[in-house]
Amino acid sequence: HPFSFWFSAIISGVLNVGLFYFFVKALRYGDLSIISATQALNPVLALPISLIAFALLPHVVSNPSVSMVGFFGILVVVVAIAVNGFLQKRSGSRESPSGDWFAAHPFASALMSVCFAAVSINFDKLAIDAGNPFAAGVVTLSTVALITLLWTLVASGSARVAYLFKRY
Repeated sequence: HPFSFWFSAIISGVLNVGLFYFFVKALRYGDLSIISATQALNPVLALPISLIAFALLPHVVSNPSVSMVGFFGILVVVVAIAVNGFLQKRSGSRESPSGDWFAAHPFASALMSVCFAAVSINFDKLAIDAGNPFAAGVVTLSTVALITLLWTLVASGSARVAYLFKRY
């Protein structure tokens, strides 16, 4: 399914830009232990989204399943992370820029990252099933690189891109 492969891999790349943007922002301004644990919330969103994708595209996506014990384990992890995240005082190593709400709220930024990941993983599955897994990774990450390059060019200009390549 060439169309399914290309469509899914490119959409995944677009979604991964949001995933990486919010995840990096959360890591930059938040506590690593909270931000990394927040990624465990992914199954809570990915499971229902996967069930919807399966209902809409049953011949393309395999039916997701989870045992009751597994579901209970997911709920325990989610409750622990949510309580910890909402009670945690901001303890990042950097002061957030004024006017950047997500930088000032790294837990919310991490949650946004999880939202993008929960949708993106379904497109990853579609692309991998429709074609070659290696090619899906190359197309997805190339899409991320292209969008990030264009975003940096528009936001900061070619001098910033040149500086980044020289510096790093």
